[in-house]
Amino acid sequence: MANGASSALITATLRAGFGAAIVNKESTVTSASGEGERLHLYQGSTQQFIADATQARLANQLSDRFFDEFRYRPAPSEVTSWRNSLGAMASVLQLADLTDQGILVELKLPLSSKRLDVLITGSNPATGDSAVIVELKQWTEVGRSNITDCVTVDFGGRPRDHLHPSRQVAQYQRYLRAVQTLEADEFVRRG
Repeated sequence: MANGASSALITATLRAGFGAAIVNKESTVTSASGEGERLHLYQGSTQQFIADATQARLANQLSDRFFDEFRYRPAPSEVTSWRNSLGAMASVLQLADLTDQGILVELKLPLSSKRLDVLITGSNPATGDSAVIVELKQWTEVGRSNITDCVTVDFGGRPRDHLHPSRQVAQYQRYLRAVQTLEADEFVRRG
């Protein structure tokens, strides 16, 4: 097995207008119907995200939002995972001087129970508004799998096959684009 970083960052780029969640430059999220339902546990600028992570506020903020949304507390292991992986994410953002973007954490996919870890939004003069999906993992060792699009990860002394994070991100990207198409079709039908 190959040694890896404590948090792997896997990304895929999306064009603006993806999925049923619409993200504008202020990083506010509303459902496609405009109802303003909460679809995430954290939103803000990358600068604020870095400050919240650096000052050890982020995991507690997520825990409180999780409770507000689901009416029970997340497992301590989930809070620890947020603290570790989002701290690493903040370090990467700070190192890359990405402080003028929007960021969403634990974004619930529309019409699904799945949540993507991080969505970074921004604007590029050449391509326009875009978003980047980041899937965070805290794996210390990863090996090859005999299963297509999977890797082998050691969970408690037992190697298990797990979908490769880049495949997971690609699935989120396809899903968001498909939901966007469904929403656009419904909007046209309603006229």
